[in-house]
Amino acid sequence: MTTMVWVAGWLALLMAHHAVDANSYFNRLLLHSRIRGRSEGPNMCAVQEMEGTEKRYFSSCKTWYRKKICNVPTMVKFECCPGYMKVVGEKGCPAIAPLTNIFSTLEALEASKSRDLVARAGLRAELEMPKAMTMFAPSDAAWAQLDEATRNGLTGSKLKDALRNHMVDKRLLLSDMRHGATLRSQNADGTINVQHYVNGIVTVNCARVLRPNYLATNGVVHLVDRVIAPLTRSVRDILETTESLGTLKAAATAADLMEELEQKGSFTLLAPTNEAFERLPKDVLTRILGDPEALKAVINNHILESVQCSEAVLGNSVVDSREGSPTTLGCEGGEFRINGLSSVAQRDLVATNGVVHTIGDVLIPDSAKTVMELADSAGVTNFVDMFAEAGLMKSLKPGVDYTLLAPNNEATDA
Repeated sequence: MTTMVWVAGWLALLMAHHAVDANSYFNRLLLHSRIRGRSEGPNMCAVQEMEGTEKRYFSSCKTWYRKKICNVPTMVKFECCPGYMKVVGEKGCPAIAPLTNIFSTLEALEASKSRDLVARAGLRAELEMPKAMTMFAPSDAAWAQLDEATRNGLTGSKLKDALRNHMVDKRLLLSDMRHGATLRSQNADGTINVQHYVNGIVTVNCARVLRPNYLATNGVVHLVDRVIAPLTRSVRDILETTESLGTLKAAATAADLMEELEQKGSFTLLAPTNEAFERLPKDVLTRILGDPEALKAVINNHILESVQCSEAVLGNSVVDSREGSPTTLGCEGGEFRINGLSSVAQRDLVATNGVVHTIGDVLIPDSAKTVMELADSAGVTNFVDMFAEAGLMKSLKPGVDYTLLAPNNEATDA
């Protein structure tokens, strides 16, 4: 009987949730976290902390049963769900957190550094005024991640501008910010791009929202895991101004794809470094650079038609490239991986129209390979060796389509 009551209660909660917001990935995540935390008292949420780090995530069904995030074991902890607080002598978090202004709310959110910087910049009065606004407040750890030179340079007008990058002149809950939305920050022409992911992660300019929807008398505060930089460059601008991407820039120019990299949109460029191109066999690189169709296929295989921020990756997921080939995004501990390779050099170079990750490997799709390269990548190495020993390599002429029926190694070893 108890089990039936529990199931009925769970279904009622689920139905109520879907009635409110059927399309919110984050709300579904928070619902699961609340269900897992219910044994600890009212309004308790289960979070999972990666061992050896301070990184916490609301518990999802997948991470709860796997007990791992990015293949790192997790410890389950419990905390008040957003908007609630503990009461001395009572179990869980039975009380609704009292509303104060945004400036005072920062301290309750473990954003005391943001609060101190707001005061130093002379913006305290603005965050106490009775007007509607939203602040994406970097956590104390986020400010500590900045290098010393950057931290020391945040003075006067630079500090004020840096803080205004995190402020929007509207009261916006997560449910008010649709996937792909672009928000105008208070810093001149600054913009904040919002991404919702199916695993419940929400990012703003690739900063992960840690604690959302803390209401204030004059707006709302969302705690984020990094300091948000202003978006001033397109994906093309990043490609053109990054010295380590010179070969990719030349290849994209030759493929007539540079203009597409500055158009409006939301996409991800997995950008091979110069060293990545140098590691290709010379004959393969020469062939690709001399074949316009193969070159275009290779470049398009590094473009994803969505913004994929590294902080949204908690395990392996597959996304098709613009060329059409599947690309696996994954993580291993603190490493962000592409197709299982630990090859991401720089991550989350955020642009006005997407994001760039520099990688140490060139991702060559099947459509840009010769039949013998396909045979080699398929693992039929005995056949490839016999084909070469028979002197047949020169019989495969460029620009001609072939079909090879290649026996696997087990067949040739028999």
